[in-house]
Formats: sequence, C-alpha cells, structure tokens
Amino acid sequence: MLDVGEDLVLIDSSGQPAGTCAACGQAIGAGEGITALLGGRLLRFRCSGCLGSFCRDPERYAAAEDYCCSGETRHESPASEWTV
Repeated sequence: MLDVGEDLVLIDSSGQPAGTCAACGQAIGAGEGITALLGGRLLRFRCSGCLGSFCRDPERYAAAEDYCCSGETRHESPASEWTV
C-alpha cells in the first residue's frame, strides 16, 4: 500500500518536458502542471484535482497501464503551491 503522505515528493515542474497526466491521461505542456516523485517514479499531474484524485486512491493509478479518470476529475488550473 502506498503512503503518499510520506512517499510523494513534489518537485519544480518548470524544467519538465511535455508529458501525460498520471491520473486523467491528458497531455501536459512542457513546464506545466504538477510534478512529483513517488518511490523513484516521476509522475506528472495536469492540475491539483488530478493530484488529489491520485492521493485519494494511489493504488488505482500507480499500477495502471492506461491512466484515465473516466471523466471523474474536474480539471482546474495548476496549483502554484500544493501540500500533500
């Protein structure tokens, strides 16, 4: 079981290339979104809502091959500061 409260470390997204959201599967532009490290794995999130969804049920997303929230996430602007 993942303990995202202790294992998830947020890092600066400004130097990150374009990627895919680990929660909803949508594209994230270079330097945008929220970037985190979890057990040595780099994860990108489109917005604070996606990060919140991941934190509520990390097992659902961490093992997934095809990341998708099936429309469950309301996408907001990326958070400038986020505390897990």
